[in-house]
Amino acid sequence: MTRKLALSLALLCGMACAKAQNSEKYLGADISMLTAYETISEAGHQVTYKDIDGTQSDVLSLLKKYGMNSMRVRLFVNPTMQKAVIQDIDYVKKLGKRIKDAGLSFVLDFHYSDTWADPAAQSVPAEWGNLSVDEYTEKLYSYTKEVLEDFVREGVVPDMIQTGNEISYGLMYSSSSGLFVDYLSDKNWDKFAAMLKSAGKACREVCPNAKIILHIERVPQPLNCAKFANYMKQYEVDYDIFGLSYYPMYHGNLAYLETALNKIEEATDKTIMIMETGYNSAYYPTDAKYDCQSIWPATESGQSLFIEQLVAKLNTHDRVKGLYYWFPEENESASLGWTDLLDGWTNRGLFNNQTGNAVDAITKFAAFNTTTTAVQNVSSASEIYETERYDIQGRKIKNPTKGINIIKMSDNSYKKILVK
Repeated sequence: MTRKLALSLALLCGMACAKAQNSEKYLGADISMLTAYETISEAGHQVTYKDIDGTQSDVLSLLKKYGMNSMRVRLFVNPTMQKAVIQDIDYVKKLGKRIKDAGLSFVLDFHYSDTWADPAAQSVPAEWGNLSVDEYTEKLYSYTKEVLEDFVREGVVPDMIQTGNEISYGLMYSSSSGLFVDYLSDKNWDKFAAMLKSAGKACREVCPNAKIILHIERVPQPLNCAKFANYMKQYEVDYDIFGLSYYPMYHGNLAYLETALNKIEEATDKTIMIMETGYNSAYYPTDAKYDCQSIWPATESGQSLFIEQLVAKLNTHDRVKGLYYWFPEENESASLGWTDLLDGWTNRGLFNNQTGNAVDAITKFAAFNTTTTAVQNVSSASEIYETERYDIQGRKIKNPTKGINIIKMSDNSYKKILVK
């Protein structure tokens, strides 16, 4: 081999490796209820998880088979132990260890509450009491540090950490100081930022290699998504990933998501991840704010189409590096009937509630994570050709259509073109 050829090959490999490294994506799910379903099975209910063909399988192995490389688990301070609110520190450490031992990355989702934390409620943990804003800020630091030190001692080091769950309007809502942030003014943003900086400081000290995620869910309000990013920049909050929840029934079709992503990309240079998503395979929710059934029927095939089109949409955004499905482990196929772990079936899991078989949607995720090795990125231009085409709404089309077309290529890359 000549020196010139060797140098050329080295350069090519180096460029490909750099591309693969820069394109690293995280594809996964929030599996916070997995241990509960497995425990129910051990008690005699016999909930079984199966592949599409009916072969019984371990859930983590099955999710890995279909391309997932990362798992998220929520953590409550002192959970109420009612229904799905059961994830205390011991529960999460054990599940986190299984995730790490399986060769998957582990996302720790701090709820900073004894129950669900979301835009409707960010309730202060009961044992924290009614503190001042400064005391809450210090408590977030000490609690986060104490928890992470416990995880590290057990060898369960999170790869990514959410400092709060769906914190669009702040933290510690139930305090007497009224800590809602206001998107029409600067009210409370300084206090909120101080809390996030305090929690983030603990993350950097104990888990310096972990990425910090700030997670909101304002997809239908793209200007507020941008304002959130701008306030984080204004107050110099230290974080790595801008996280979003996106459920079409509550946040709208893919056009809403596209607008939100564009606004976030304009406002910040942070990596973006979809930290929660899901869609019904049966019984469209009665509390839905958007009816998307004409695009994706509430059937297993409709759910599958949603994932396929969501992945296609996200692949047009270079800065979107993560996609997590929420509660794939839902499975009410117990031999003794309903497990009673939920108030009712959500019908959004990746397993059929009657049979326990994986549904077709599970096969659609892998297209998101298409850069697992450098070799896959080295192709001759003459070997690359169009395989699929979508419109701007993420709908598959057979022929070029006026407007923006999204084209999937044979090397699993995507490009966006304007057809006039």
